[in-house]
Amino acid sequence: MWNLNILYSLFCLNFYIMKKNVVIINLLLSYLMAGAQEDITGQWYSEDSTRVYYISSRGDKYEGILEITKRDNENTGVLVLTDLRFNKKRKRYCGNIHAVSDGLTTRVKIRINRDRTILELRLARMLILPVKIKWYRKSAHFVH
Repeated sequence: MWNLNILYSLFCLNFYIMKKNVVIINLLLSYLMAGAQEDITGQWYSEDSTRVYYISSRGDKYEGILEITKRDNENTGVLVLTDLRFNKKRKRYCGNIHAVSDGLTTRVKIRINRDRTILELRLARMLILPVKIKWYRKSAHFVH
């Protein structure tokens, strides 16, 4: 009987240590994932669905081109996003955005939502308030 009590105590102690290790590992993984960059590569369409952009990675930088447009007098293949890099501290992408219509270049900050379906672009175009634009991930049911 005495041996069973010792075995039971050892089992409980091992279970307690394992439980603590699992909690520590989960905390560590969640901390590491919080700073991880999200994948923004692929096709994204504009808020009014008249444009589709394609974002690709080149090393640690990203760039985006205008892939499809329904707007008159616009050419596809135009480079729209350049020098995008992920800022781990701020958990966002920063780079340049080039206007398709007039070629004007400005800084852009990009965040992706939790379910990875919406990009929020903040452009420093206005003096006081930034301009916000949303792009939506193109899915299989999107018709252009």
